[in-house]
Amino acid sequence: MDEAVAAAGACLRYATDTQKCDLGGHISSLQTRLPERGGMLLDAITMRNLELTRNIRDGGTKHTLLSVLDRTKTAMGGRLLRTFITSPPY
Repeated sequence: MDEAVAAAGACLRYATDTQKCDLGGHISSLQTRLPERGGMLLDAITMRNLELTRNIRDGGTKHTLLSVLDRTKTAMGGRLLRTFITSPPY
Protein backbone atom coordinates (compact mmCIF):
# COMPACT_ATOMS: atom_id res chain seq x y z
CA MET A 1 0.00 0.00 0.00
CA ASP A 2 3.01 2.33 0.23
CA GLU A 3 2.87 2.94 -3.52
CA ALA A 4 -0.87 3.65 -3.40
CA VAL A 5 -0.41 6.21 -0.62
CA ALA A 6 2.41 7.88 -2.54
CA ALA A 7 0.32 7.99 -5.74
CA ALA A 8 -2.66 9.47 -3.90
CA GLY A 9 -0.42 12.11 -2.34
CA ALA A 10 1.04 12.99 -5.73
CA CYS A 11 -2.45 13.32 -7.23
CA LEU A 12 -3.59 15.58 -4.41
CA ARG A 13 -0.47 17.71 -4.72
CA TYR A 14 -0.95 18.00 -8.50
CA ALA A 15 -4.62 19.00 -8.06
CA THR A 16 -3.71 21.58 -5.41
CA ASP A 17 -0.94 23.07 -7.56
CA THR A 18 -2.90 23.21 -10.82
CA GLN A 19 -6.28 24.26 -9.45
CA LYS A 20 -4.89 26.84 -7.04
CA CYS A 21 -7.39 25.96 -4.34
CA ASP A 22 -7.54 24.27 -0.98
CA LEU A 23 -8.85 20.74 -1.41
CA GLY A 24 -9.53 20.36 2.31
CA GLY A 25 -13.19 21.27 1.86
CA HIS A 26 -13.64 18.88 -1.05
CA ILE A 27 -11.72 15.76 -0.05
CA SER A 28 -12.16 14.53 3.49
CA SER A 29 -10.84 10.97 3.25
CA LEU A 30 -9.38 8.38 0.91
CA GLN A 31 -10.16 4.69 0.76
CA THR A 32 -8.57 1.78 -1.01
CA ARG A 33 -10.70 -0.69 -2.90
CA LEU A 34 -9.27 -3.94 -4.11
CA PRO A 35 -10.86 -5.43 -7.21
CA GLU A 36 -12.30 -8.92 -7.05
CA ARG A 37 -10.34 -11.72 -8.71
CA GLY A 38 -7.38 -9.47 -9.47
CA GLY A 39 -9.10 -7.46 -12.20
CA MET A 40 -8.75 -3.77 -12.90
CA LEU A 41 -11.17 -1.57 -10.95
CA LEU A 42 -13.32 0.72 -13.11
CA ASP A 43 -15.31 3.48 -11.47
CA ALA A 44 -18.96 4.19 -12.32
CA ILE A 45 -18.18 7.28 -14.42
CA THR A 46 -15.67 5.40 -16.57
CA MET A 47 -18.09 2.52 -17.06
CA ARG A 48 -20.86 4.94 -18.01
CA ASN A 49 -18.74 6.92 -20.47
CA LEU A 50 -17.41 3.76 -22.12
CA GLU A 51 -20.96 2.37 -22.27
CA LEU A 52 -19.78 -1.05 -21.15
CA THR A 53 -23.11 -2.41 -19.92
CA ARG A 54 -25.55 0.54 -20.12
CA ASN A 55 -25.86 3.14 -22.84
CA ILE A 56 -25.81 6.85 -22.07
CA ARG A 57 -28.90 7.70 -24.10
CA ASP A 58 -31.58 5.81 -22.17
CA GLY A 59 -29.70 3.57 -19.73
CA GLY A 60 -30.66 0.50 -21.72
CA THR A 61 -28.43 -2.37 -22.73
CA LYS A 62 -28.63 -1.87 -26.53
CA HIS A 63 -25.54 -0.46 -28.24
CA THR A 64 -23.14 -1.30 -25.42
CA LEU A 65 -19.88 -3.22 -25.51
CA LEU A 66 -21.54 -6.10 -23.69
CA SER A 67 -24.40 -6.28 -26.20
CA VAL A 68 -21.97 -6.32 -29.13
CA LEU A 69 -19.76 -9.06 -27.68
CA ASP A 70 -22.34 -11.23 -25.92
CA ARG A 71 -22.88 -14.30 -28.06
CA THR A 72 -22.73 -16.64 -25.09
CA LYS A 73 -24.96 -19.71 -24.98
CA THR A 74 -25.43 -20.00 -21.21
CA ALA A 75 -26.22 -17.68 -18.32
CA MET A 76 -22.93 -18.65 -16.69
CA GLY A 77 -21.04 -17.62 -19.83
CA GLY A 78 -22.91 -14.32 -19.93
CA ARG A 79 -22.03 -13.59 -16.31
CA LEU A 80 -18.38 -14.43 -16.95
CA LEU A 81 -18.24 -12.13 -19.98
CA ARG A 82 -19.88 -9.34 -17.98
CA THR A 83 -17.26 -9.80 -15.24
CA PHE A 84 -14.42 -9.62 -17.78
CA ILE A 85 -15.87 -6.42 -19.27
CA THR A 86 -16.58 -4.65 -15.98
CA SER A 87 -13.38 -5.81 -14.25
CA PRO A 88 -10.86 -6.63 -16.98
CA PRO A 89 -7.76 -8.62 -16.05
CA TYR A 90 -4.48 -6.67 -15.77
